[in-house]
Amino acid sequence: MRTRARLAFSIAAGLLLAGCGGPETGLTPPDAAPARARTLTVIERIERDRDLRGATLRRLLASPDAVVRARASLALGRVGDRDARLALTTRLDDNEPRVRATAAVAISIARDGRFVPELLGLVRDPDARVRAAGIAALGHLRAARGFEAIVAALADRDTAVACAAADACFRLRDARVVEPLGEALRDARPRVRSHAANALATIQSTRPDPITGEAPPLERDIDAAIAVVVPALVAALSDADIDVRAAAFDALRRRSEPLDDAPAMKRALAGSAPEVAVAAARLAAVQPDGRFATLLVDALSHEHAYVRWEAAAALARLGTHLDGATRATVLRALRDRLANDREATVRGAAITALVAIDPRVIDSLDEYGTASDACVRAAYYRAAGASTHDGLGDADATVRLAALDGWAAAEDASGVTARLARVLDDPVAGVRAHAAECLAARGDAAAIPALARAADRAARNPDMPTAEARLAILAALVRLGGTTQRPRLEAALDDPSPLVRHGATVRLGALDGGRPEVDYRGVRPEPPVPGTPVGRRPEVVLQLTRGTVRLRLDRDRAPAHVEAFCALVDRGFYDGLPMHRVVPNHVVQGGDPEGTGYGSAAFTLGDEHSAAPFEAGTVGMAKLGPDTGSCQFFICLVPRPHLDQRYTVFGRVVEGMQVVGRTLPGDRIVSARRVSGSETPEEGAPKAP
Repeated sequence: MRTRARLAFSIAAGLLLAGCGGPETGLTPPDAAPARARTLTVIERIERDRDLRGATLRRLLASPDAVVRARASLALGRVGDRDARLALTTRLDDNEPRVRATAAVAISIARDGRFVPELLGLVRDPDARVRAAGIAALGHLRAARGFEAIVAALADRDTAVACAAADACFRLRDARVVEPLGEALRDARPRVRSHAANALATIQSTRPDPITGEAPPLERDIDAAIAVVVPALVAALSDADIDVRAAAFDALRRRSEPLDDAPAMKRALAGSAPEVAVAAARLAAVQPDGRFATLLVDALSHEHAYVRWEAAAALARLGTHLDGATRATVLRALRDRLANDREATVRGAAITALVAIDPRVIDSLDEYGTASDACVRAAYYRAAGASTHDGLGDADATVRLAALDGWAAAEDASGVTARLARVLDDPVAGVRAHAAECLAARGDAAAIPALARAADRAARNPDMPTAEARLAILAALVRLGGTTQRPRLEAALDDPSPLVRHGATVRLGALDGGRPEVDYRGVRPEPPVPGTPVGRRPEVVLQLTRGTVRLRLDRDRAPAHVEAFCALVDRGFYDGLPMHRVVPNHVVQGGDPEGTGYGSAAFTLGDEHSAAPFEAGTVGMAKLGPDTGSCQFFICLVPRPHLDQRYTVFGRVVEGMQVVGRTLPGDRIVSARRVSGSETPEEGAPKAP
């Protein structure tokens, strides 16, 4: 049946193409709308199946319809056919700007460095969309040859191009971009200043890239360059734009030298913009002498819960560095928050901070181990460590996860491995996964037999929702047992989950001393498809604990994600699920049926990367690796350009962003319902690549 279906599909594609001439006319016949919709559906199917037969897409690149040419270009970038992508060069000089721009985006998504010379030609294009796409692609490819073009584009008259250049700068990870970014902090356009400040904060990251595994450049090179632009960053702390101020605080947080601008810190922590106050609290937390501790104490009374939460977290990080008098003041203020704050998240943060500053206080906090709020119990058991077993038996899985963290951090190894190993029998897959991660982190080979038994049990029921637990157990075995676990890795190559297959392949490559080219796609269960017509923009209303949020979904850019999300909404899948992850100045995340962060639906989604940026209010699909999105989604609280083309954008908030900005861990999706959507301006036409 599958062969017949594919054959019929190919015949249909051929019939649709039969009347297509060359692209030189650039015109679409008046009655072509139905044919266009059918052709776009064909492209979506090729893309959804990751069909590597590139002939159909190559032919569609010659369609007289610019919308089809653009969509076929994007599909070529997403599908992964390296040879077929060569045809994209024919579209980089297309007579339609949208096609040229989309071809550049496709090359960027494919991370295909062969096209850098052609991309360099786009930076002088008369159309701003094309220039922005070309600059962004050079950045995503980390093309050193594009350095001069990217830096020059920081001064482009078009704001979108200048912002793309700032984002490309941090992706180059080249210390030479720092001074030009410092100059961009003085640009008259707030968006450009914001992207420049964000780039200065992001370029300093010393963590390996989670997708490529590549390490960033030497930290001292970046630090030396950043020192030159510190005056510009300090000046940006008083910028009129909230995003600029917040990003400037983030950039300064990455430096080891203390900040001397106490007035700016006081204004930020006491101000009405929570994004700025959160960033300022994080900067205060890394000051070597705790000089802003009293300002953090004042921030514990801020009207916004994110600020109180972050102030408590900052005081926890300062810990024992506080002097005697300040320490006493801080402890009193934290006790007050614990007793009186209306938000469980803040009370939990107060517990964490109290124990970090004075570990002896844990003995006086026993009552919080039976608190009604899971968030408070979780904080208590994480802080209590291995001093009690109760947390590992809590009825709430999120509390058990926190208790695992406490046990895993115990310095005394006596009995800890055995106790953690018993959690591998937990009924919740996410808890089993975290137990395996904790055992691996402790590095005790005595855990191998228990992990092997857990792996065997998991292999007997390899369903999709528990894939992350299977991978965590497998990864722990490899970390503790090394090459002795090769047979398990080889068996895992047949796992039904692309996540597990990908993880097994990468680890086999590591055992052999390299990082292999991984084909992690294979055959996976197809997501449900409710059949949203091409050109529609469905809308979903989320009734959250604190209010109503309306999402507008972008089917043209991410058809598989939108259709799967809508199908889950129609089933009532999201009703009652928690927003299990909240990171101020980053994202709120929900949609996990377990509520642990490890759960998924019974399918995975192929990535549908695009040029859509992660701005405040953007809705993206969470994932653990390539092509592993499922049901967990997140909403950006602030611009997050470092997520661009790493996660799939499939919608945005159009009403209720203030509700999103008040969401806390444990808040719930009371209900999710589809409502009537809208048509795109031109049916099926991408609004931007």
